[in-house]
Amino acid sequence: MCLFLAGLALTIHSVTIVLLEYFSSLIVTTVTKSHSEFLEFPAVTICPNNRIHCTNLHERIEWHLANPQASDSRILGTLCELFVLTRCDASHLTARLFDAYDESASFSTICAFLGNDTINHLKDPDGDSQLLKDFLMLNLYDSLPESEMIAIAHQPDDLIKECTWMNEVSQSCREFMNGSKTFVAPYIGVCYSFNYETDEALQVSLVGELYGLNLELNVNSMNTMQGGFTPSLGVRLILHERDKLPLTSTAGISLGTNTETNIVIRALKNTRQPAPFPSECLDDWPDDVKETLNGVDIKYQDNLCQSFCLDQFIQDACNCTLTLVLDYDRQLSHRCQLHDPIEGLCVSEIASPHSLKKLTKSCTQCRPSCEETRFETHVNGLTWPSQYYWAHLAEKYNVTFQGNVIESKKVVDHNALSLVSDDPDIDDVNEVLRKIEQLILLEKAF
Repeated sequence: MCLFLAGLALTIHSVTIVLLEYFSSLIVTTVTKSHSEFLEFPAVTICPNNRIHCTNLHERIEWHLANPQASDSRILGTLCELFVLTRCDASHLTARLFDAYDESASFSTICAFLGNDTINHLKDPDGDSQLLKDFLMLNLYDSLPESEMIAIAHQPDDLIKECTWMNEVSQSCREFMNGSKTFVAPYIGVCYSFNYETDEALQVSLVGELYGLNLELNVNSMNTMQGGFTPSLGVRLILHERDKLPLTSTAGISLGTNTETNIVIRALKNTRQPAPFPSECLDDWPDDVKETLNGVDIKYQDNLCQSFCLDQFIQDACNCTLTLVLDYDRQLSHRCQLHDPIEGLCVSEIASPHSLKKLTKSCTQCRPSCEETRFETHVNGLTWPSQYYWAHLAEKYNVTFQGNVIESKKVVDHNALSLVSDDPDIDDVNEVLRKIEQLILLEKAF
């Protein structure tokens, strides 16, 4: 009898504990499906994979040289270092030869003031690995003011050749093509946004390409950085909520060249509960993160919070900011000089598995958002333009087609002779010729 009572008492005690724990943290999961007559269209952000448009960089250097009183010698020096390091001299020459048929084009000496030693070092930085060269380029790029980054990037009116919303060139499209929403994402470079931070939401009620957004983009491959700094051609496209920053480092769809890409979008809305519920979701930034935003109004996102947490982790250890991990630069510290032996070693140690485990434990304050919309996509692509559409496209954008391409090759061959005799850097000449030969074969294929 005593054993029975003792067992009953323990059972009642255990059940009581379980019930108290259950009622202290209620978990309610509700899944609903509803039909809506209208759906709100997301913001769309595009970022070219190529940070620097070589002809725009050349023109920016020319502007600084022509306006010494308004120029900063340090900025001019950085722009020229980028021009040489990224082999933009070769890309700029290619564009002039191929696009403009400029028979007077030659390798630019616009940055000769740097001196032969500096130029030769930038062309081959002591045999550094591609990774160290990437770090050097990023450090030079990051040291530029934002206005200069935008000036040397692909410009929106050249990148976005056509934009229609609901099969019309709407006001939203005109603003998009004018770059009214332009920002610099440290992770990838300059980006342009459609339907971002607008007063009125765009809505769709029917499916199909005629009832959404249609874009025609031109990545202008001849003005791409060389030397391995642009591994892939195309753009990154990010779908995001209209009032939230696009996360270029953790989200996005890669759009290749010569491809018609069709994207079907489905919006998933998640609603979570704050503490004491298990999700412990947040509507606002944790206090320690909010202090570092310096009053800038940025909507809370858990992935962005994780990015800030990693940034703070690196700052505490190395006293610098690693822009490669950022979607938004709070400018709290100088950029990590990754080609510097001390800072480079510090950052590499931070990236070790042991350090990342510490980071995971220290970022627990970055909880999921209480209200969140995620966009699922289904993507398919076709070759574009077709053989029969290419002639129409060439006339539409005033680019070379068929017979004219052969004429451009004559210009290149003629120019190559003088370049080889005048410029000892024959490798660069051959690189230009190989690239143009590939372009000729590509266009002849159409």
